Amino acid sequence: MKNELFLRKSYWLKYLGINNNRVPGCFILYGSWFFDKAINYLEEIIDEQIKTSLPNLFLGKIKGRKIMYGAAYGSTMAGEMVHIAGSIGIKKIIFIGSYISLEKNKNSITIPDIIINYDNVLSWYKKNNKFKNDNIKLKEYFKKNKINYNTGKIATISFMLMENKKILKNYKNKKISGLDLELATVYGISKFFKSNCFPILIKSETYTGGKIIYTKKSDSRVVKKTLLKHLPKIVEL
Repeated sequence: MKNELFLRKSYWLKYLGINNNRVPGCFILYGSWFFDKAINYLEEIIDEQIKTSLPNLFLGKIKGRKIMYGAAYGSTMAGEMVHIAGSIGIKKIIFIGSYISLEKNKNSITIPDIIINYDNVLSWYKKNNKFKNDNIKLKEYFKKNKINYNTGKIATISFMLMENKKILKNYKNKKISGLDLELATVYGISKFFKSNCFPILIKSETYTGGKIIYTKKSDSRVVKKTLLKHLPKIVEL
């Protein structure tokens, strides 16, 4: 990193309004264009919501466990938030995002096996652009609690409006399972700070060669409600 200032723990603790003894054990990041909706969704299970002087970053507790939580859209903002979390010593990053599926699958949730980066933000931290998701605990929890999910190869791109059918077909031909806007950056920067990343993606739409099919809002609400029910336990993993 070129500017050491932004790696200093004391710098970020000051802006978060906490000291060394109050560093949360977990950071929950919701990747969404709709910040208010994302924050309101998380706050259904979060106690003692505390605003910080940093935008879209909050402190709170889930069943007595100190957490930091926030919402971001795109790799630049998401990467900055994970950078802050890593800088202050948070070792668990839970990422909830959305993606477009390039495969036919019944399940609405994906836990990726392989994560590929096609965005430039991560180049400041990692030279490699491909990661194997080594988080076994999350998959074990989902299986134990009979939560159905997909696996596969997810690629992070830099701009949602790139997703025209020609480009989608190109990624599909590369055997990519789906596309998102934050995952690889979140995962890679988590690894840079030696934090464990728990990536959970919710399918927003599907493209398999014909029309783009959007997930029904009613189905999406059911999935999000199920995930929210289990989130306190995932924080404990």
